[in-house]
Amino acid sequence: MLHRLKEDKLLVDIANKCGFRSIRGQTDDVLSRFVLASQKTNCKTLVRITGDCPLMDPEVVDAVIADYFHGEADYVSNVIEPSFPDGLDVEVFSKEALQRAHRLAKTSFDREHVTPYLRESGQFLCRNLKSE
Repeated sequence: MLHRLKEDKLLVDIANKCGFRSIRGQTDDVLSRFVLASQKTNCKTLVRITGDCPLMDPEVVDAVIADYFHGEADYVSNVIEPSFPDGLDVEVFSKEALQRAHRLAKTSFDREHVTPYLRESGQFLCRNLKSE
């Protein structure tokens, strides 16, 4: 069942006015919303930065992305073993891995929080970037 919160309309209107596309989906299944958003693009790779990390360091983002493309991995982040300051969380994963997680993840926790299944199921090759 699709739950669209009335209070989300303001944010969607602002995004649209600024020229950004937006999608809306089930409020308690963020994983399905990520899949829906990825299906609206030709992307092969997704970079996830959460809304509670608004002051992101672009060098950290670039480092995690570079690590992802440096070797074979379905998922690379700096959150598996946190070593960066709080608020600098970055995750990079393949669209294919996201779609597979969407098919396999069953718990409400895995569906609400998007990437735990990618990190913890043992079904994906994961790497962590540590801060020096």
